[in-house]
Amino acid sequence: MKLSFFCIAFARAALAPSIAHSQATPFVPPGAIVYDDIDRLAAAGLIDTIIVGSRPWSEREIARLLNEARRNLDRNPRARDWTVPTIDADQQFYGPHPNRGIDAASVQATALNSPNRPAPTDANGTIDVSINPLAAGRNARPLADVGAAGTVETFHTATLGQHLALQLEPRASILGAGSPTSGVL
Repeated sequence: MKLSFFCIAFARAALAPSIAHSQATPFVPPGAIVYDDIDRLAAAGLIDTIIVGSRPWSEREIARLLNEARRNLDRNPRARDWTVPTIDADQQFYGPHPNRGIDAASVQATALNSPNRPAPTDANGTIDVSINPLAAGRNARPLADVGAAGTVETFHTATLGQHLALQLEPRASILGAGSPTSGVL
């Protein structure tokens, strides 16, 4: 009962056409392109107050940094050609906006046929394991050592009132028939 109420409340908030004017805003994923834009704006001398190395930032902080860069455009007139379109595009996406159903979506497909390497034997004995560094360390996105793998990932955010922001990143992965763990994850 509580789960269905939460799902209905989240769906209603995520798809509601109201404008999100609140203090709580969702975090922007660390890999978003807007961070590169802000780094370039700061390097051009258009942003004075920036905390370096503290990411992810909220949408509100991104909007504040972009507004500061816009206010300081006169400091570097030569950069106006690339800064104005960059700031406009980023403010359009990260400024006040209605809750969107999907903020971002990505699809990845990978086919591997990489050789496995057995673990080396030492004075302690042997380990029954195969090591494949090409398919390891993928931020919990599985890859098949032999065969194909696919992942679909979406990113959803919603602001509910002044003090609550929600963020959801569902992911579905499919491993091909060549993998020992083939199927849907």
